[in-house]
Amino acid sequence: MPADFGRCWNTSFHVHAYRDFAFLSGPAGSYDAQQRLKVFRSVMVENAIRVDPRLIQDGEFYYYSARAAAERILSSGLPVRVIVAANDEMAMAAIAVASTRGIRVPEELAVVGVDNLHTHVAGLGLTTVNTALDKQLSTGLRCLLDQMAGLAVPPLSFVPSQPVFRQSCGCMLEPGQPLGRDLGWAERESAVLDGLALSEADRPRFERYMQLCLDALSSEAPRALERAVADIARECFGLGDSVMVLQSLLLGIQTHLIDPDVLSPHDHWRIGLQFSHAQVSLLKAKTMHAVVLGERIGITGGSINHLKRQLLSFEIHQQMANLPALLGQFGIKTCIIAFYEDQGYFNTSNDYLLPAKAQLVACLIDGKRHNDQLWRPFDTAVLLPEEVWTLTGKQALIVAPAFQQAGHYGYIVFGPERPIGISLESVREAIASALIGSLLVEEIGRVRDYLDKTQHPLARTSRSIEQISSHDPLSGLLNRQGFIEEATLRLKRSDLNRHLLIHAWIQGLEAVEAELGQFEVALAINESARVFASMLRATDLVGRAEPNHFVALCSDADARFVSELEKRLIKAFESFNLQSNLLYKIHCALRFEAVQPDSSLALMVSSADPGA
Repeated sequence: MPADFGRCWNTSFHVHAYRDFAFLSGPAGSYDAQQRLKVFRSVMVENAIRVDPRLIQDGEFYYYSARAAAERILSSGLPVRVIVAANDEMAMAAIAVASTRGIRVPEELAVVGVDNLHTHVAGLGLTTVNTALDKQLSTGLRCLLDQMAGLAVPPLSFVPSQPVFRQSCGCMLEPGQPLGRDLGWAERESAVLDGLALSEADRPRFERYMQLCLDALSSEAPRALERAVADIARECFGLGDSVMVLQSLLLGIQTHLIDPDVLSPHDHWRIGLQFSHAQVSLLKAKTMHAVVLGERIGITGGSINHLKRQLLSFEIHQQMANLPALLGQFGIKTCIIAFYEDQGYFNTSNDYLLPAKAQLVACLIDGKRHNDQLWRPFDTAVLLPEEVWTLTGKQALIVAPAFQQAGHYGYIVFGPERPIGISLESVREAIASALIGSLLVEEIGRVRDYLDKTQHPLARTSRSIEQISSHDPLSGLLNRQGFIEEATLRLKRSDLNRHLLIHAWIQGLEAVEAELGQFEVALAINESARVFASMLRATDLVGRAEPNHFVALCSDADARFVSELEKRLIKAFESFNLQSNLLYKIHCALRFEAVQPDSSLALMVSSADPGA
């Protein structure tokens, strides 16, 4: 495997002549991370390239950590032409950061990953290394079975990996060795298919597509290649294939199977023109496919935005009631949602321990709701309760996590049916973000109350009734009265001076409520409270005076503190908007007031309220 990494990264030298490299590494305690960093360093040494230590940043094998690491790299002021990431998730984070900075990939910044996982998520084809996880698993199982049968097994087994060259490094296909008269026709055809990184099941189908294209090129019928590509595209899009793999197939045929040495200049130009028209035909077919799907399911905008808006417009019990009809538009008949009784955290790829118990909050099987199965605790080790498993017909199911950043709240189980007009990952992301948004508004233990439409008194064992009355139930911060009382007591007891009262007004909530409803406003307030409080010191007192008005009392605060805090708050909201999945942006207006010994905090808070 290290040799395969080196082969992929060496292409950056020998084909593209890149010299300015940066590296996103995994966590220090990971063996894979150590090996991949070791190979990167050795490749740099072999090519006589020195990499500034500031350009090797730890992304922890995790998207959001990698975004921060990529920001550090691209903010360093050092020249960077290539970012090599130790896994694909970090590579996609680097592409996202480049996009927000207006940096073109691969024209201005090349990005390379490892694993060949999740590459469908990025809008750009990611150059990576296919680590053949399925072959690793089958090899390991075979060795285990042989050992159990008493057979000798080798102490180490190596599974070769395959570099996959796509657009993000400036390639479309693996250059490999020179393809021309040095290789036979079969080897050249195989090279085209190898560059597509196909599964074993898909390879025969794309071999047929390649032959259809070659037959069309040999035909004297006008526009034969365009018609062949259009037919192939309709079949592929119906099976859920990406347009990118077909673009790569056409370019691979043109690169590897069309030999300019045996063609006249005119014929070479004519064939190149046919391929150009075929690429246009392919994009037209993709557009028409999207239009037909949009008409079929009654969606004029993007499918994913439609799904998100439908889910985000309801509170959680309404989300569950609306789920069957909404998913039915996309041909999804089975969707089972389980929440862990305790939240799990997964900060690296080495984390694997799940909470022991879970409960179902939604159970849709073959289009029918089974509410009698909800809120029964069961072991997460069995995935689903036995009765639910029987209702599914004990067929193969697809399991996906419900998570926000490092916090995992549960999982979503889908049936084997393929969604219409939308990827299953998009469906999962929309459902998970909507459900988790609900949990940010109400504690996970109160979700059942929402589903039953029964409100119970707020009870928290860690607080007394008096403490609860002084806190805002939505944000968890002090409410207006609680803040004024606590702040007044603090001012009387404190021997510090330079007390500062900070006001923060969350802007644009009226538009959010008009477009998306009160639930979304509650989510925006909750997220704003979290961002605002996270930028203050542990000793600062924070409260919510009005729905969109937060306040904080800071002691021992000078002019420098005010300047730095204002910058931190602005940057924190910008960072949140960049990383969140919300359909709008959160902004705040700030105001700072010095608190004098004889000041009335109640008056200061009230007079700062808009309209007062």
